[in-house]
Amino acid sequence: MILAGQTTINSNIADLSTQLTTAVNGLTTQLNTIDTKLDALETGQQEICDKIEALNTKLDTILAKLPGEDDDEDDD
Repeated sequence: MILAGQTTINSNIADLSTQLTTAVNGLTTQLNTIDTKLDALETGQQEICDKIEALNTKLDTILAKLPGEDDDEDDD
């Protein structure tokens, strides 16, 4: 009777171990997916920042071509 009880305990421990391994593997997969998505977001964010910087440079170029108060030309 004791041996049968120990066998049941061992079986339950093995089942729990399998469940824990499955859970850990699932969580690891989810964390890897999140990490991949974060990397993609960071890349996208950098691309947006680069485009904003390029637009800012173009705007500066356009503004520099407009007549303004800083022109050295005589308006007489």
